[in-house]
Amino acid sequence: MATRSGTNQLHGAAYEYNRDNTVVAPTRRREDPVNVQVPHVIRNEFGGYVGGPVVIPHVYRGRDKTFWFFDYEGLREHRRRVPQYPSVPTPAMWNGD
Repeated sequence: MATRSGTNQLHGAAYEYNRDNTVVAPTRRREDPVNVQVPHVIRNEFGGYVGGPVVIPHVYRGRDKTFWFFDYEGLREHRRRVPQYPSVPTPAMWNGD
């Protein structure tokens, strides 16, 4: 990972990306929407970063010398799995027919 060099001011940013396909997914599928069970996915990605100069009052002033940087990324994902083969094989299928 590469980051920019330090700065003498406090800088940071935050972000969030949320996906919930319980409503949108049935319209995106090409199969028959009546007989297909759509997998339920809720995914939330979030994070942020902040950085600035190191300052210890009355001891050290890191302007143009020493910098700190903190970054956090989080992911929460919930899925309901759909069986790949929702039917039970017949005895003929088990025999290879």
